[in-house]
Amino acid sequence: MAFTNSPLVSKVHLSTKYNVRTEKISKITIHHAAGVISFENLLNYVATVGRDMSANYVLSGGKLGLVVEEKNRAWTSSSAWNDQRAVTIEVANSSKGGNWPISDADLNMLIKWCADVCKRNGISKLYYDGTKNGTLTFHEMFANTNCPGPYIKSKANYICHEVNKLIGAKSTTTASTKPSASSTASTSTGKQYHVVTSVYGYISASDAVSDKNRRVTVKPGTYYIYNETSTAVNVTKTKSSPGAWIAKSKNVTASTSSKPQTSIRYDWKKGQAVKLTKQKTQLFANDSTATPAAMLSPGTYYIYDGIKCGLGRFRITTKAENCGKTPVGKYVTGFVSADNFS
Repeated sequence: MAFTNSPLVSKVHLSTKYNVRTEKISKITIHHAAGVISFENLLNYVATVGRDMSANYVLSGGKLGLVVEEKNRAWTSSSAWNDQRAVTIEVANSSKGGNWPISDADLNMLIKWCADVCKRNGISKLYYDGTKNGTLTFHEMFANTNCPGPYIKSKANYICHEVNKLIGAKSTTTASTKPSASSTASTSTGKQYHVVTSVYGYISASDAVSDKNRRVTVKPGTYYIYNETSTAVNVTKTKSSPGAWIAKSKNVTASTSSKPQTSIRYDWKKGQAVKLTKQKTQLFANDSTATPAAMLSPGTYYIYDGIKCGLGRFRITTKAENCGKTPVGKYVTGFVSADNFS
């Protein structure tokens, strides 16, 4: 196998922490640095850190640094299996904590770099499905961590879309290298899929199977397949755009389903009391992140303003008198998906 390095690199500082790569490059893994770090400091840190970690590249201030050549496997994602197949990168954050955002300059360079990696290594399409089968993977898939943080996770589909435009990936293209197991994700989008009953739609395939982060209600009808695994399918009305993931096991008619799903209510009004009955209900910091900021205990909460936000979430507060008050940050507890309300 012939390996090359990215021509976008501004500076090289090689680490001694690596193994020889024995697998073909078929993935990209994005990490965040969990800190606001300058380019020079991030490059020097990853190249010389005392603990057993490294990455192929680092990114900060719109500049790219090479730490482990692509011919070698970096020690990045707590998974030898993934690191052998992935080119990995550590990206500096633009602010500390919260959603752990990255700057627009770094996001733009990240997209260019991902496209460059795909072109040089024959990855015909970059896709994220929330599992290790995707050609875009994250550290949290292989370890008990929130890396790469809510912001980068929320941009996963956007990154893939922009990268695929740069590399000329067509909607019917299938990833060039993928496992042969039955759980392998397919990105063929020409096929149609029939939803026979109302089912919940989710952010990722793994969420659909485990019933986490309910996003929408997918109504019966004929859809295009944007992506698919052995247990879940991403259905969409537009061929070239991702839709919602649904669990295949839930797509059954009422006559064969012992627990038909009910529609999610979205007509909640400002000041209405809602009950959370789960032992732990996911609380989010905004209406786009897939990573919860905390867990709420069962109890009565109140709809802050009655505005349905992204991913079917509403802002809630703990007291009726807080509804509609400003500043929002003082009175809003956070965002909760409407499917949790009763």
